[in-house]
Amino acid sequence: MSKKDNKKINTDYIEVIRWMDAQSDDGWSDDRTAELANVVTVGFIVAEDKKAVCVASTYAGDDTNSRMHIPKCWIKSRKKINIEELEKDNSPLYPFIETKEENENRN
Repeated sequence: MSKKDNKKINTDYIEVIRWMDAQSDDGWSDDRTAELANVVTVGFIVAEDKKAVCVASTYAGDDTNSRMHIPKCWIKSRKKINIEELEKDNSPLYPFIETKEENENRN
């Protein structure tokens, strides 16, 4: 992403996006099947418009990394997950999630 806007990334939520992608292979083959790849992407929503959504797996301050730009017409489903609710519910992910306070105290 070359353009930086001043929109704050909402780090209270992550999204699980299930979508279809092109698939390729190489080498000699007599296989004539047409297949697409079922893909699952998880991350923070960095940007979104009518055509696409940009998801980042990593954020630090105002910077993001590992961004995936997914055309909306390829998306099959989206699920928004509140990170704070995961902490409250003592979900299996809880040991791997730091609160904002824990993160600030660690630094």
